[in-house]
Amino acid sequence: MDTRLYLGKLGSLTKQELVKICGQYGTVKDFMMKDNYAFVEYSSEQEAKSAQLELDGRSINGQRILVEPAKPKSGDSAYLLSHPRLYVGRITSQVSQNDLVNLFSKYGEIIDILMKDDFAFLEFANPKQAQHALKELNGFSIGGSRLVVEAARPKDEDQATANLLQHPRLYVGKLNESVKKQDLITAFSQYGEILDILMKDDFAFLEFNSIQAATKALLDMNGAKLCGSKIVVEEAKPREGERHFGHHKSAHGPGGRFGGERSHPSTRRRMPSRKRRSPYRSLSRSRSAEKESSIKLSTN
Repeated sequence: MDTRLYLGKLGSLTKQELVKICGQYGTVKDFMMKDNYAFVEYSSEQEAKSAQLELDGRSINGQRILVEPAKPKSGDSAYLLSHPRLYVGRITSQVSQNDLVNLFSKYGEIIDILMKDDFAFLEFANPKQAQHALKELNGFSIGGSRLVVEAARPKDEDQATANLLQHPRLYVGKLNESVKKQDLITAFSQYGEILDILMKDDFAFLEFNSIQAATKALLDMNGAKLCGSKIVVEEAKPREGERHFGHHKSAHGPGGRFGGERSHPSTRRRMPSRKRRSPYRSLSRSRSAEKESSIKLSTN
């Protein structure tokens, strides 16, 4: 038997409560809790066996918990061959995104990273690099915690960003006077294609070409410094008076994308188009009126 156990169906149990309970059966070397399940590692197989026998099926806070030996995910290696993306958990606040990049880039080229709170997703350029990083860094200690590294499956990432954004449009606030439209473009375009920018005073609205791009920008840029001040980034919600934003600065202008201060009507998104009267039709009516007037004068 291994020294690592899986604990499921935890109900309302908190991390502190569960660690205290598990500690009654031996020395807990490592502990990770996520949602409604957890992993605990003991210093010996005997301690793990004792904890399993005592806790499996035990009712705690009205919920019977499940305890069994932790098994490595089957098929991770095969899955990584076509999806070289890793889930990294148990990241402490002492570990920055740059720390993760520096650590994992030793094993290959990282082409994408998404980090939030205590977990992250990293994508490598090829599968062998991802497999090597998983093998070497799962359980690696950094920032006072042992990392959990495993193959990232689509449902993991979907759950991580579920309900985070409904639309690819962000509100950016607390901009100081020195921030220009180009500063926003430079800072945010690294996350994806920007379709539109509306800017006024100390705030702006940015629209990306995908929710994924907007999500990455929100996770990385909320609280980041731009031109010397911390900015606020959140999902843009319809606000009263938003119809007037056509007078603000936009990423699309008469000079092309990012080229002007006013947005071009043809490039705005989600704005209902208005039928404009053709100038040629007006001219035609004017000439018809002149002709009719001329005829009446001649008959008189």
